[in-house]
Amino acid sequence: MSIKIKLSNLVKFRVKGELNDENGNKQPVDFSLTCERRPADDWKDVFVEGEKLSAGFAKITKGWGDVLGEDGKPVEYSPESLEQLFCIPGVAQLAYVAYVTESGVKAKN
Repeated sequence: MSIKIKLSNLVKFRVKGELNDENGNKQPVDFSLTCERRPADDWKDVFVEGEKLSAGFAKITKGWGDVLGEDGKPVEYSPESLEQLFCIPGVAQLAYVAYVTESGVKAKN
């Protein structure tokens, strides 16, 4: 099998984790992001040292899925709503790891 040098400009990936509720029960965190696929050399311009991860994701995120509001209805993507989502501790870090993992080549199982 070969590899094409030209890749899609976008990558869609899942962000998954768990969050403890007030009773200590684990609640799933599971949503998708669609982001620009940037060359590795550009990452330093997207995720700038000293800036919040949400600022970097605001530059490259084009949409999302499975993000619901308190009323259980889908929340439309906007940089402001992304900032609100990323205020939940650990979400920005999970998204970053998922982006790094899913936007590039990884070993096949």
